[in-house]
Order: sequence, then structure tokens, then C-alpha cells
Amino acid sequence: MLDSFLIADAIIGKSETLENFKKDGRLSINTKEEIEISKYSVFILATFSWIMQEDKTSSKYFEILQELYSSYPNTNSRKYGKGLSHWLSKPLEYLRISYDGSCLPQAIFLGLVAINTDELKMLVTELTKTTHNTSEAIEASYTAAYFAYLCKNLKSKNVIFEELKNNFSYSPQNIQEDNKQNYVHIGKANRILQTALDVIYISDSYIDALNNALTLKIEKDIIFSTVSILAACLYKVVPMYLKAVTNSRLPNEVFKIKENFKKFLIDNKEKYNILFPII
Repeated sequence: MLDSFLIADAIIGKSETLENFKKDGRLSINTKEEIEISKYSVFILATFSWIMQEDKTSSKYFEILQELYSSYPNTNSRKYGKGLSHWLSKPLEYLRISYDGSCLPQAIFLGLVAINTDELKMLVTELTKTTHNTSEAIEASYTAAYFAYLCKNLKSKNVIFEELKNNFSYSPQNIQEDNKQNYVHIGKANRILQTALDVIYISDSYIDALNNALTLKIEKDIIFSTVSILAACLYKVVPMYLKAVTNSRLPNEVFKIKENFKKFLIDNKEKYNILFPII
């Protein structure tokens, strides 16, 4: 599960299909070529570190994010982009008002560590407002985190989507038609989450979800990352070859942060009521 966002980077960053990923993976193991880490994964890595802190405030998250930005290679446009790089060099008071969906992947993992829905809402709001200070982005982030929260509590797929329908007015749509909708500005995070949930809704397994997401044309990076994490939460089984190839290509710092968070979750399984293996 904790490899799911990095698997998304490995596939979208170069291979584009699962078949190519297998071929590229065999080559990259020999060449030691590292995965190109996306900004979504940078946000998630900062979230892992933030969750392990006693101080769970937006200012602390921003401090961790800035540290990652300064210590981790920051020249790649896919990681940050001009707007994000400019914002990360400013004090937190320089608000980043964003409607996009890059808030979603990081929020999903909060569903694993929230003890109840009140705490989940608090964590999501505090985290999301750091990078996406809009009500639309916070609402979409909470829905994504709530999905993971239900998965943590071993709710079935049918029960989860019934909850989303009753509490968040989610209604399944055709993924190809939905992916043609307007993804610009207001409501963009909600649109992206809608499409990601549509992909999960029609899928029968983790691999099936990835293949369905790869058919999309608009905002594929962020939707694919979101789908990969949601599907890992739901199905709880990620093929070993995907994990093995991905982990063999991770930068050392990224691997260390992920493994430290994995140990943290294992050590706190009872506290957070995590009922499935952390793998």
C-alpha cells in the first residue's frame, strides 16, 4: 500500500503502460535508473513525516515540505513547477490558493491514522489548507481520506460507495465522459476525485484499476496517482513485481522516509485500529 504512489510515478513517469513497465523495469534494475519523483509524491513524503510528529499543524507541515524541497533534488519541473517552487521559497503567510487535485493523494493516507471522523476532518483541514487553501480542495481531500478511513475499517466496496453516495452525493459516471469535463479552476479537485472514484467503481482489482486509469487522457498524472492509492487501500494487494521494481529504483532518501513511516504504522497498529497488514 505504501508503495502505491511511487508505483504511479514509475509507470506514468516513463512506461505509460503496465507491459512497458515490466520491460522498462527489467532494464532499469540493471542500469540503476532512479524513478522521477512527482510533486504529488513529494507532498506525500512530507505527509508521512508530518504524521509522525507530535505537532500536527499546517506550519509544521510547511516546515517539513520546505526541508524536503531544499534537501531533495528540486530542479525537475515535474516535481515542482515554477509556481510551486516560488511558493515554497516564501513564508507560510504567503498563501497558496489552489483548486487543483494535487491535494488528494497526500490526504488519502490520513484515513489510515485518524481514530475517528472528527480527528480525520481536523487532520485533513490542517494539512490541506497548507497547500490548497480553498473550501473545494479541502472538501475533496476529506472525501478521499474518508474512503481510506472506511477501507481501514474493512468496509466492503459496496458499503464504501453507498457511504459516499449518502454523505458526499457521489454518483458514478462513465469515466471517459467524465474525463472530458472542465478541469479548470473552481471545483477541479472535486472533478479529479470524481473521475478517480469512477475508475475504482468499475474496477475489480488493483491492476484493473491501473489499466482503467491509463485509458484516460486529461490530468492523467494526478488521477493515476490518486487511483493507485485508493485501489491499494481498497484491495490491499499490490503485485510484488510492481513493488520490487519500484523499490529498486527509489532514491535513498525517499526509500528511507517510506520505510520509517511503514515502521511507525506497524508500531501503532493498535492505536490507529489498522486491521490489515501494512505491506
